[in-house]
Amino acid sequence: MLAAHVAARRPGWVQRPTVIGLETGLANAGLVRRVAAGQVAVEMALVLGVVLAIGLSFGQLAGFGLAAAKVDHAAQVAAFTAASTDATPLSSETPCWAVTGGLQDPGAYRDAEICRTVVANVGNLDLNGLTISVSPEGAADRAHHPVQVTVTYQAPITSPLLRWLLGATYATTAQASSWAN
Repeated sequence: MLAAHVAARRPGWVQRPTVIGLETGLANAGLVRRVAAGQVAVEMALVLGVVLAIGLSFGQLAGFGLAAAKVDHAAQVAAFTAASTDATPLSSETPCWAVTGGLQDPGAYRDAEICRTVVANVGNLDLNGLTISVSPEGAADRAHHPVQVTVTYQAPITSPLLRWLLGATYATTAQASSWAN
């Protein structure tokens, strides 16, 4: 309406038809709507992919938090167990945490009760990713000194987004101390 009013007042000025789809060079309104609908579908697919990647990353982060809580609890209980163990092992025996596979079958090694305690308290964590250290190592020394147990857990990061941000592996370490009873 305004264009017609201006054209009537200015001689030589002609109202041109509105160009539909000026950016794409398309003059067909139906074609422009179909192109716009396709663009919306592509944008939605991209956004959903990003949202899914972020959601899976948060899921793995929550799993890492749970693993850290399990490792912390296992270290606390293992420190209490190590301080409570009154059996004096032979000095020539190797502790279960110093042997590959010692956590899976600790019965054949020294301080098996400590390893059994850690395994019982870490739940479903991969035992191959666990390392344990106990200081002092000998049960005789534990009667006069505080016992410190360190449990470390390493797990691979499977989320590509988290792997890009944090690296290839996730590690958590917990230390706990206890005195002999």
